[in-house]
Parts: sequence; C-alpha cells; structure tokens
Amino acid sequence: KNKMMKNMLSHEVVEVFVEDEVFKEYSSMLAVSSPVFDAMLQSSMVEDNTKKINLVQKSKEEYKLLRRYFQPRAISNANLTIETVNILIPWFHEYQMTPMLQECEDFLLDATISTEEITKCLLQAYHYDMKRQYARCVELLAEHLINIDLGVFSQESTVPFDILVA
Repeated sequence: KNKMMKNMLSHEVVEVFVEDEVFKEYSSMLAVSSPVFDAMLQSSMVEDNTKKINLVQKSKEEYKLLRRYFQPRAISNANLTIETVNILIPWFHEYQMTPMLQECEDFLLDATISTEEITKCLLQAYHYDMKRQYARCVELLAEHLINIDLGVFSQESTVPFDILVA
C-alpha cells in the first residue's frame, strides 16, 4: 500500500512507448488510473527504475484515446460512442481500470443491439467479463435463436449452454 501511495503522489514523468511515438505521462496519473500501471511502477520493476514503459503490439491511436481517461471517473456519456467503447473495453480490461470498464458496460446496456450484432456483443461481454451485458445478450440471443448462426460459439464452451438455459 505504501508503494501505491508513493506512485499516486509522485510527479515523476514516465515515458510510454507505443509504436513509434513516446508519450510523457505523470506516474501518479498512471498509478491511480490502473493497478497494472501501478504495479509496473513499483520499485522492483524495470519500469520504475528506467521510467519507461514499452507497450508492445498496441496501437498509438488507441493509446491516445485511452489516455483521455487517465483520471478516475473521467468517462462522460457525452464522450462515448459505440466505436470508442469497443476500442476502450480491451484496454480498460487489460489494465484493470474497473470503474471505466463498468461505465462502458453501462453505456452498452443502454445501446440498441440489432439481431446481427447479438453474437458479437455476447462474445465481447464474455471475453471482458461484463456480466450484466452478457446476461442481456444471452436473453436476446435466446429470443432470436432461429435467426442466429451458433457456429461462432464453437470455441466458447459455456456460451451455448447459457443460451439453452435462458
């Protein structure tokens, strides 16, 4: 806990490398926004010693979008679209930004889902552990079962069972 407080109070600049671009971030903002970034910036980690974080196989355009949310409760529904939510969900999940992920899920729960999008939305909810969205999609899928190709679930062993139970 003391290390987390150290990171949250620190005004040290950390260089975050994404593709060919370097972003300068305050370690305190990274630490307070994400437990994963906070862990990277602990004294025993190479990132804390070098003040450099290398995000391999990440998109700089997506990172630019993510960094707008480096403050707790920074999401406003006015800023969200389906497109931005779909980009941000994997980032929020990977970096354990739970409040942000929950706000994205809240946004999705209010969004209309077409019959064609149900399977995609269900798999997204399944992969990123959005339980309320998952339950909603299972119900929608059960209602529209005749119109849906269930072949997309061959890799997801529990998904078809959840649909049949609904």
